[in-house]
Amino acid sequence: MNFSDKPLYPKQSPIYNKIMQLAIAIVLVVVILVTSLNSYRNNQEAITEHFYAMGQAFLAQSANAVSLLSDGKDAKKLKAYLDITAQNEFVRSIHFYSHTGELMHQSGDAIDIKSLYGVGPYGEAEQDKYAPFVIEVPAGKNQGYMRITLDKEQIEASLNEANAKTDQTQRILLLLAGIVGFLLTRGSSRFSRQGFRAS
Repeated sequence: MNFSDKPLYPKQSPIYNKIMQLAIAIVLVVVILVTSLNSYRNNQEAITEHFYAMGQAFLAQSANAVSLLSDGKDAKKLKAYLDITAQNEFVRSIHFYSHTGELMHQSGDAIDIKSLYGVGPYGEAEQDKYAPFVIEVPAGKNQGYMRITLDKEQIEASLNEANAKTDQTQRILLLLAGIVGFLLTRGSSRFSRQGFRAS
């Protein structure tokens, strides 16, 4: 047999080729799903970090306003500000305490801290839905503390929906890319074998 007649690659059975193609397809699907899942988790972590950063900024802004109002003699202005702030759709409740821990004012749909964390006979915890933020309010002799409870579900709802849609679209595109790549590889492999045999 001449050198040109020798095969350039070992002969493979059709069953072996099909098993290899199936294995490649499974690996591609697993890689795509893992990549998509990691991307979704990273986006969820970014959404949570954004929520707490926004909550801290909102709390600091409110504390500055309360600090100025609590220095004055007119307590009605402080109460009015807290009531107006509590009307925000993402604010569940606002509690203002004196430096001794005495509750001075509360606004909104007040939720007890024990109920928030499900302590005692208060049923299930609600910290997945609501998140409390606490800050010290320095204002001379009227120094105190403010606790704002934000509706975590409502704030994150639109971001979570967008994240889910993006993840679904990305998953479909990755699957299509994997299928197209697999078909092109399979087609080029057949073409190369046929061309070699023809020559």
